[in-house]
Amino acid sequence: ACHRDYLESETCILTSAQHDVSINLRPLSREIGMNPYSATDEKKKYSYYLNVCGDLLVTGCEGEKISSCQVKQADNKAKVAGRSKNQILRYSDGDLTLTFPDGDVCSSGFQRMTVINFECNETAVKDGEGTPMFQHEVDCTYFFSWDTK
Repeated sequence: ACHRDYLESETCILTSAQHDVSINLRPLSREIGMNPYSATDEKKKYSYYLNVCGDLLVTGCEGEKISSCQVKQADNKAKVAGRSKNQILRYSDGDLTLTFPDGDVCSSGFQRMTVINFECNETAVKDGEGTPMFQHEVDCTYFFSWDTK
């Protein structure tokens, strides 16, 4: 029952002088036409395409404000795994998480959702940009870790 401090934003920027926090994820954004970020699950069954602070254009993922798309390797079927429309950027006890809710409904009835946990890493690949890594899935929520500076 410990008190937990957290900050939330519906944009890609999170600042608080009171907590000495200043975070801006906009430099990670990929413009339409650029290759999106991608990751594959451990069984190589699905590919995930992601964007931060911008829309995603992937064949088969239809609609507006798509930031996460799941594509089945076997038949190239695509499902929206999260949208930026109601995204939440949260900083809590040193953890930075970006959540994309409102994806397509999956067979269990849950709506797909993507959760990215960002880790500060000054030596991240691609000149500090880093790359998302698929971690696991629970009830159609897809968890990724992303080392970036």
